[in-house]
Amino acid sequence: MNNKFNYKWANYLSDKLNPLLLTDIVSDSNIVVAVPHHAPRGILRMLCDRNADENAGFLGSYLAQELQCSCIIASRYFFDPNKEEGSDYFRFIESMNPDLVIEVHGHGSRNAAFDIEISSGPYNPEFGKVFAEKLLAETSKVPELAHLTISGDYEKIYFTAQYSKTVTDKRWNTLHIELPRSMRINHDSSLPPQIGFSLMDIITRII
Repeated sequence: MNNKFNYKWANYLSDKLNPLLLTDIVSDSNIVVAVPHHAPRGILRMLCDRNADENAGFLGSYLAQELQCSCIIASRYFFDPNKEEGSDYFRFIESMNPDLVIEVHGHGSRNAAFDIEISSGPYNPEFGKVFAEKLLAETSKVPELAHLTISGDYEKIYFTAQYSKTVTDKRWNTLHIELPRSMRINHDSSLPPQIGFSLMDIITRII
């Protein structure tokens, strides 16, 4: 268990029944951490019948806490919130006028070419590539994370997020971060494993 995790949203992030939109505004920050597809451990589908990113919201909210920035999390939502410019999720991000949007996602490892895939979209691919290189350099120093393969090469990753309106918007930089189950799922706890929080600490230092 991560003793630094802020539990103010813990009950909401553990809600297995209701669709929720959680927002936290930090007015003097130019960063937004966003999680559009959160569901608690054991919930594999969102109400809109797309794959859910189990426990991604816990890691996203922790990252926002450490960065002291704004945060928005859609939990078990009834539509896919980052695919529509008119969605409440997109409009919240837009209203923050950010320089950087960090979207935290999860994948099931079946299609991913790398353990962690990072995209900054088709219009700014070098941004994600450079960040991924920095992240790989830092994780390689940590024994629990050194085995991870990480890439931000738009031509090589599977999860390019080319259809995500938040990633393809040119008004801000984006880091669309896809995390494997090993970073998100702890079978002995409803919270992600410690290595997931450790990864967020590294991302915080790089940002």
